Amino acid sequence: MIVVADTSPLTALLHLNKLLLLESLYGQIYIPATVAEELQTLVQFGYDISFLKNTETYIIRKATDQSLMQALSRYLDAGEVEAIAHLLKN
Repeated sequence: MIVVADTSPLTALLHLNKLLLLESLYGQIYIPATVAEELQTLVQFGYDISFLKNTETYIIRKATDQSLMQALSRYLDAGEVEAIAHLLKN
C-alpha cells in the first residue's frame, strides 16, 4: 500500500507525539516535497522534524505531473495538490 502524507495529519501526529503510530501502520510514508517544505515552518514553534531525515521510512518526492497539479491548484493548497498527484500517479 502506498501512503502519501499531507501536512495537517503529520502536524497533528507530531503535536500528539504519535508519529510512531503512522510508522507502525504503514512502514514507508511518501511525503511530497511541498509538504516537507511546509513542515519546515514547524521548527519555529518548537516541533522536532528530524524524522524527515529517516529516508528509509519517510520518502520525500516531488510530483511531476504539472498539468494535473495546475488543475488541482485551483481548489487545493500546494501540499494537498502534490499529495493527490502522487496518489493518482501510482
